[in-house]
Amino acid sequence: MSAALSAQSVQPVAPGEEEEIIILSPFEVVEESDPYLATNAVSATRFNQPLKELPMPITVLTSEFISDIGALDIGDALEYSGATKNTTSISESVDSPSYNGVNVSLRGYTVDAVYRNGFRWSGNDDVLFIDRIEVIKGPSSVFAGTIGPGGTINVISKKPSNKPEGVASVRYGTWDRLRAELFWSAPVNESKTFKYLVGVAVEEYDGSPYDFAKSRKNVVGSAFEWRPSKKTTIAMDMQWLKVDSVPALSSVIYLDPSRTKILDHVPFAFNRHGPEAYSNFVQMGGSLSVTHSFNNDWFLKMSIFGRYTDIDQLLTDGSSVATVYQSGVRTVGIQPRSVQARNYYYVPQVNLFGQMAYWGIKHKINVGVDASFTPTQKNRQYKGANQTINMDYPEYAPFGDLTIFYQDLDVYSNDRGATINNIFTMFGNRLTLLQGYRYGTSYSRLRGLRESTVMDKAAHMPSVNIWSYGVSYVFTRQISGFFSYAESYVPQGWAFDYYGNVFDPIRGKGYNYGIKADFLSNRLAVQIQGFNIERFNIQQPDPEHPGFNIASGDEKSDGFEIGVIGRPWKNWQVVASYAYTDARVTKDPTRPQNVGTHASNRPYNQMSAWNRYNWSKGFLKGFNVGVGVTYVDERRGNPNLADLPGLKLPDYTRVDLVVGYSTKIFKNPASLTVNMGNLFDKKYYQNYDGYGPPFNVNVTLRCRF
Repeated sequence: MSAALSAQSVQPVAPGEEEEIIILSPFEVVEESDPYLATNAVSATRFNQPLKELPMPITVLTSEFISDIGALDIGDALEYSGATKNTTSISESVDSPSYNGVNVSLRGYTVDAVYRNGFRWSGNDDVLFIDRIEVIKGPSSVFAGTIGPGGTINVISKKPSNKPEGVASVRYGTWDRLRAELFWSAPVNESKTFKYLVGVAVEEYDGSPYDFAKSRKNVVGSAFEWRPSKKTTIAMDMQWLKVDSVPALSSVIYLDPSRTKILDHVPFAFNRHGPEAYSNFVQMGGSLSVTHSFNNDWFLKMSIFGRYTDIDQLLTDGSSVATVYQSGVRTVGIQPRSVQARNYYYVPQVNLFGQMAYWGIKHKINVGVDASFTPTQKNRQYKGANQTINMDYPEYAPFGDLTIFYQDLDVYSNDRGATINNIFTMFGNRLTLLQGYRYGTSYSRLRGLRESTVMDKAAHMPSVNIWSYGVSYVFTRQISGFFSYAESYVPQGWAFDYYGNVFDPIRGKGYNYGIKADFLSNRLAVQIQGFNIERFNIQQPDPEHPGFNIASGDEKSDGFEIGVIGRPWKNWQVVASYAYTDARVTKDPTRPQNVGTHASNRPYNQMSAWNRYNWSKGFLKGFNVGVGVTYVDERRGNPNLADLPGLKLPDYTRVDLVVGYSTKIFKNPASLTVNMGNLFDKKYYQNYDGYGPPFNVNVTLRCRF
């Protein structure tokens, strides 16, 4: 599929008014009238469409909001987007960052991949280059291809600006964490037919709440946009990222030997990896697109995206179950493991966009073809001798030589698809109908050696036909209602049953319905929505053939959400959400005792609220205060164990505080901000693998020029 059309701030068209035809603007980003409140989105349909008219739930988080809350990554921002849980613990997010985007769940299901400008990205995207985050909730394979039924996250990157502008900032915080940023964008010529941006960020984390852990991160990014003619636009963007770290693995929640409860009083700083561990990561990604308009109504967009990653790690494996001796000594076993991995990934896309009018109907259509290729994905691993560590008084022995061969694998894979999207608007823009279709197929091959087993497997996924439908009706200028149905699919790779047959993809389907409303002269947007999602064809143990699986499991997720974004008063900005999610197993023929079991780390109730107030006059002119509150209900713990009371993760409430002051230095806007995370130093489990961050402070000085 094509790189996503960039969002534009266009006020929703009131019922009965005529809609002005847009020329090329669906491919451009312009500023929203409110820094928090987005009115349009491009995800789900790939058209620049007013959110109020879209018959599906989409939450948009802007760069201003991401900056105001002091987000270190997109996971911090996503906690304010409704039924989304950031499942990344502090040790994963800071000291050994995820190399597959960010670990989140939507509506009870793990997000398989994060998209960037409509491309399947699954990479690490620095917040310096993020313009907005669009969260599509519910099945969305028509937009995203192979994706789980919970939804999709599409990160929209910053585009070159029409005027010279730059930002420089320095941040210093707890555990000697230092970050410096420099960003610049400008047109090259007076006609503004050539524009560019460039950004650099450096992070140096010399400390951590965990023993030994530290990291260094370097990021360089750039983009340009060139219009050689009025009808043609050529755009490119690139990001290079390098992270070298001594990672933390206190992220394991250790269990009592009985496996019925969480082990108490494990030292917070205990890092099972030890001082010898390291994790070095290099990522390079970018895209090139050519957009040509044949006339005011028809556009062709051809794009290609590529990404390269290189990983070199020395980590430790081991059980999360502790051994407790009569003397009171508590130990865990570890086994060092080295990883050398390299991956190449390419995505070509071609899309044709058109709009027409007939019989009082406005019709937009998008026809696209796409493919994704992984020509090589190498992964070589060795292991060392097993060791035992005292958890309370650890002494780390040298890893020694890692001579135990584990695997040397090479993977080739490709996915291919074709999509068509239709949007029909009628009755004076009151009624919007949405129809989408995707044909998808994939092939993958695994070759190499794992331990003493020769691996040579090829899997042709059966082709799938995916549909989506939606209807939205604008009742008044302020209120609209919607109903939609959509499907999803995820290939099951090299999974074969006892008879050698490839499993069909995991399928999903879901219904969304709700009301969208704008209040206070469109300054405050409210969404109330319900959802019913099913996920089926899940692998389970084959009772007749031990060691093999059958695809017979089903799951279901039901719930509702309430979201509020906007500016109730001139100086008051708010982002708030509540979500109730009941995600559970509904069918498990081989293990009937699992039916009704709730999904791991998926709270029934989750609430978040961010409030920011800015003083624009008086003695406090220039000051601002922001308070963020997040509540997460009690959750099931480890998914591989029974849902016992002693293994549940308790509920928690976390409070964050931000205090800032804005002024001008030599006529340039400048600000000083103090971010206090986890203000009351609440000790809580971010997920069943680890803790959330303790109290921390970051001070940021930022200047725009």
